[in-house]
Formats: sequence, C-alpha cells, structure tokens
Amino acid sequence: MRRPLIHIGYHKTATSWLQLHLFGRRDRGFAPLAPGDGLAPPKAAKFLSRYFIYDEENKLLSPFRSRSDEIRDFLAGFEPPERCVPVISAENLSGNPHSGGFNAKIIAERLAKSLPDARIFIVIREQTTMILSVYFQYLRKGGTSSLRSYMSQEFDGRLPGFAPGNFEYHRLIEHYHGLFGRENVLVLPYEIFRDDGPGFVSELADFAEAEIDCDLEYGLVANPGRPRLIEYRTRLLNSLTHRSSLNSYSRWANVRARKPTQLLRQTLEKVLPAAAERRFVAGIRDEIKAATNQRYCESNARTAELIGRDLGALGYE
Repeated sequence: MRRPLIHIGYHKTATSWLQLHLFGRRDRGFAPLAPGDGLAPPKAAKFLSRYFIYDEENKLLSPFRSRSDEIRDFLAGFEPPERCVPVISAENLSGNPHSGGFNAKIIAERLAKSLPDARIFIVIREQTTMILSVYFQYLRKGGTSSLRSYMSQEFDGRLPGFAPGNFEYHRLIEHYHGLFGRENVLVLPYEIFRDDGPGFVSELADFAEAEIDCDLEYGLVANPGRPRLIEYRTRLLNSLTHRSSLNSYSRWANVRARKPTQLLRQTLEKVLPAAAERRFVAGIRDEIKAATNQRYCESNARTAELIGRDLGALGYE
C-alpha cells in the first residue's frame, strides 16, 4: 500500500469540499480508508478517523487507550486501487473548536502509533474569520449563546468549551513535526484555496504524490449557510430545533418545531436588506478583533517560519 495521507482539518477550512470532491472519490487520485464503495464521499473520507476518537460504544476514547490493533487489522485487509493514495480526512482529528481542541495532542500521538509512515495535511485560516465561521457553525449545531458569551466563558474544570489558544497554530504544527518529521507535514493556508483553488490542489498533489486532475468544481460551496444576522437574532430557537451537547441536550427540542422555524428564517431572508447583513458581519468581525486583541501575532510569526509562508500577505496579524 502506498503511503497514506491524513488530513486533520482544521474545521472551517474547506474540509467538506475536500472530502466531497477529492478525498472521498476513488476516481480522483485518492482512496478513502473505508470498507467497499457504498459510503457517500464525505463519510468514506472520515470513516477510519472514528477509531482515533471514539471507543466501541461511541463514547470518548479514554486517553489511556488506543485502538491501534483494530486499525492494523483493517489496514491489512484494505486494497486500494494501484494508482490511488490511501487517505483519511476528518476535521475532528485536529480537535473540535467548541471544546477547545482538548484532545488534539493525544489524537496526533494515536495517529503516529498506528500510521507512522503517513503524510500529514493541515489547513489553517486567519483567526478572525476562523472564529467568526466557527461561531456560526456553533449556532447551526444548536448553540444559543451570544458571541461574547461563547468566547468569554471560563473553564470551570468540567466540560471544555471554546478556547482561543486552540488557534495558535504553531503548537499543533510543531507537535506533528516532532511526530512525523517536518518534511512529512504540509500546512496550507485556507486563503490560498479561496484565491487559487487549482494551485492549492496542485501543491497538495505534489506533496501526497497523487495523480489529481486539478480541473475541479472549486466554485461549489459544500455547506452554504443563511444570512448571519438571521442566524444570530433567531439563535434562541435552536433550543427548539436541535438537541446536542452545545445546548446541554435541550429538553425543549422537538422535530415538529423545525419546519416552522425554517419557514420563519426563510421569510426573514426575503426581507433582509443586504446592507444590514454587511453591517452586522462587520460588527461581529470588530467584536472578535477586540476580544482577541492581537493575541495571535507571535503565534502567526512562528507559524510563518514553520511553514515558509508570508502569512501577513494573506491577512494574518
């Protein structure tokens, strides 16, 4: 089997697009480490990642355990097409931003134990737009807190929550360099994908030694969202439509509430002035910048050195 590629995220860095149009497709130079051909591309790309995060009962895998024996058994029976690069792609391998990426380090060590010859692919994103995007993902998954509350909630020693230090990218990058070797880790800024999709994919192909046709559907948005002003102003309704750990498994959640809530939001979309949406998003960005207060400058300088990129030219502090 050829050397595998492990794409670990981060969240909100075109991971869904990569899984749908590249890593989950055997006709595009990669072979997802998954059984058979029956899974949809995103699920196929993510399949084996669960063994590094969850136990057999779908609960959090103990930090004192790994499932490396099961993973080796799976790999022993896996036969990818000859010209394809085996791949795992799952943003949760870099930790979940809504829990501060608390298990990112131990996941990295499990990956190194089970797949020591793998190449690692990481995509980062300028922190203001990253936090903005992550927050609205939190709302779409059932969260109800304001941005200020989401970003400022302190850790009380129990359930982990959002942690701004999770986006000091140099820490994760240095850890993967130590585990796999610097030459076996590719870090690309999301902004390159945004501005030059074919160039981004071409650089990935060279690193992974994959044969990829770079003529792909770059303009397709994998997870389009509704206007953010509407998502924000109607966020309390999420406790009626979602039941997840992000809203303490709301006791009020009811599937019957989803359709009227969706209709309400669609109606508001039709009357929302575009200027109001732009003003709101600009205000949210300013709020994030004020809250982070240039905390990422030193980390970004170190990250730029580690990956050999001028991050300042891409808008990073």
